[in-house]
Amino acid sequence: MRNRFSRSMILLLFLGLFSTHFTLRSLANEIPPMAEKVLQEFAQNNGQLTEVSWNNETQTPALLRGQFTQPSHHSLIWIAYESINRLKSLYGLSNAQRDLKVIEIGDSTLNNRFVRFQHMLFKTPVWGDELVVEIDHKGIAHKIYGTIHPKLNQKLFNRPMIAAVSENQAIRIALGSLAESLSSISHTEATKYYLPTRKGIPLVYVIKIQFNDPELKEQTILVHALTGNVVPASNSHTLLLSSGKL
Repeated sequence: MRNRFSRSMILLLFLGLFSTHFTLRSLANEIPPMAEKVLQEFAQNNGQLTEVSWNNETQTPALLRGQFTQPSHHSLIWIAYESINRLKSLYGLSNAQRDLKVIEIGDSTLNNRFVRFQHMLFKTPVWGDELVVEIDHKGIAHKIYGTIHPKLNQKLFNRPMIAAVSENQAIRIALGSLAESLSSISHTEATKYYLPTRKGIPLVYVIKIQFNDPELKEQTILVHALTGNVVPASNSHTLLLSSGKL
């Protein structure tokens, strides 16, 4: 975890410290004033917060621990959305149901369950952007973690991009960049994503390539959906999340 959040700031915020006079800034100046205000209001409105990890690159939380919902018999998905809705402004989300898509529900540590969300932009997934909400057996959401690049729709002036390169063209471009023989390929898959770590937040095809030889690992190649250029690997990905076990 230290390496994963080497550029993040970890705070331990004990529940009894929260009051109308308590400020997060007294512990760390890295939290923006607006985020500080949201966290204070959450704590003052019966929210319980015990830990905050702030991602300085995205300017959104990397990890929140506490109690984000009351005990509930609602579905895991309902509880997860409810917990994020209480803090959605921290992540630059305007509509959690629209901006986050459930992609996995599973078991976590200590007999908890988790719901994993994919960040969506104009109904297209955002590469590397996910949130995980952990929920205990009482239906209480107590941990939210992941990577979200905020307000991407504003950065694109609320206008989705349209691919100039077809899916088949993108696959051919990706295959042409391989050093391996094409005869060794068993399967290819192409999916459109927005790439938040690159200037302009381009639309890209993520091409996953599998091989017949078990010793050859699956390769992932990103192809720019407008120019057809292969995106360098160093610019292609952000935080990868383990399955609810951070």
